[in-house]
Amino acid sequence: MSKSDIDEFIEVLISNKVSEVARLGKAITEPLSNTASNYFTQWYNIEQKRIRNAYYDDGSNKTRTDYSTFAQWLSAKLENTAKTDPMAQEFTSFNSETEERENINDHTYFDEFKYPTIYLEKYSYLNNMVSNQAVKIAQANNENASIKARAELSELHSQFKELLPKQAAPSINKELGHQIKVTPSIVFDEIEKDLITYLREGKQLSTKYIKNRNAPLQDLLVAFKGMPLNLITSDVIEERWARICRLPKLELKYAGKYHFDVTILDKPKEEVWLERREKRWAFIYDTDEDRLPTIENEELYSEGQLKIHKTLLEDIFIVAKRKKYIETNPFVEDDINLIIPKNRSNERTKLPQDKAKNIVDYCFNNLDHPYSWAILMMAYHGMRNDEVTTLDSSQIINDLDTNIVYIQVLSGKTKNARRKIPVHKKLLEYGFLDFVDSRASNKLFDFGSPHLTKHFNFFREQFDIPTKDRDGNLLVLYSFRHNVVSALGAASDEHKYKLIGHGHHTVTANYTAIDMIESQRLINLVEY
Repeated sequence: MSKSDIDEFIEVLISNKVSEVARLGKAITEPLSNTASNYFTQWYNIEQKRIRNAYYDDGSNKTRTDYSTFAQWLSAKLENTAKTDPMAQEFTSFNSETEERENINDHTYFDEFKYPTIYLEKYSYLNNMVSNQAVKIAQANNENASIKARAELSELHSQFKELLPKQAAPSINKELGHQIKVTPSIVFDEIEKDLITYLREGKQLSTKYIKNRNAPLQDLLVAFKGMPLNLITSDVIEERWARICRLPKLELKYAGKYHFDVTILDKPKEEVWLERREKRWAFIYDTDEDRLPTIENEELYSEGQLKIHKTLLEDIFIVAKRKKYIETNPFVEDDINLIIPKNRSNERTKLPQDKAKNIVDYCFNNLDHPYSWAILMMAYHGMRNDEVTTLDSSQIINDLDTNIVYIQVLSGKTKNARRKIPVHKKLLEYGFLDFVDSRASNKLFDFGSPHLTKHFNFFREQFDIPTKDRDGNLLVLYSFRHNVVSALGAASDEHKYKLIGHGHHTVTANYTAIDMIESQRLINLVEY
């Protein structure tokens, strides 16, 4: 490897530490900034119990000082950051059998730093410089010397300006920026009455015939629930159709096996069936392919039953166009031809590496485009669409023990969806934390999951991405999740699926410092 490769590796190691010190310094010197506000929220969430207990009623109105003030907390974080050794974290991993950290001897750069070399000396020199500035800023803050703190922070910026997060590049293409302002039409599950009217009056079908179509209609309403009709693209339809073709029959004998058993005590019959459908869909749709059990042919809907689903789905979009809920009918404009695959195991798969890289590079070059950071979060962390679009700034947290910045996923359709994901080093390098600080509204993104899915059409056209690979598996936005799983291939299933939100029954959301360091190392393996 070349000298420039090793120099770049050193800079990457140092840059995240520099960025954290710079942000903490900004919180101290600019107390009204968004950066300070975000740190204040973190501090209060940690200290709030002790703050509430700081006052006790003994008639004396005395104040107990058994919690860290915000200023003290910031100084402590700076001092903790000063002690971190990015290289030690990069070159070691946790062995669960010995419960000790071990060297990663096959790391690409390990041999260059194994013994005293010019590169090791350079890294140590730069790391010490950052540590010294962090300590100086903390000392100034402890002394309440604001002018001194600004001077020390200015010196840090001067010394390491090349390593501080990059500014967003000028936008190359903003074709889809207007999508943020799209006013959603009615959602899919609100069209039922219009559809029934169309079947009865438009197609002049009998009441009995329509009633016999109710079960497949309810399947569709659950599969597309909550999605604005004008944001449902051909990609969305084909992706969900592939999952509909894998639905097991809604018979009680399959309820336990496919996770749609419900408690029926004191519940109306309609509510019980709806809950079963929703649980079945959540299991089939949200479970990754390699985690789904084999569904036998006799347990699946027959080809005749699926043809009814298909016809109803086509009718729904005919009605939506006639009622002007949508401008174009994707079945007509995109010439969708939904097939019932003979092998129903064909599913979503990872994007080809060159296509994935095209998308990622575009986003890094257009960070001011409204969708770019959301796409990058999916591409580097394997997060689901809705997990990304529902994030707010309080869910981007700096771990006190390791100084690792992570994403706290608070909710999901399964217990294991709740997890901590360290932010990938490349996103930090390109200024992700500055983006978080800029979101004064607290919510990171002003759009929902359907908008993000629809935006993928732009990449499909821009980079000539087919809808399916040679084996018939779908290539969609969700495919980035499979790219991440593939990149984590060498990791244990326990740790891998903890990170992406499909853990075993032993997985919990409680991370030790060692877990967090190992998780950061694994996430950083994702490359394009």
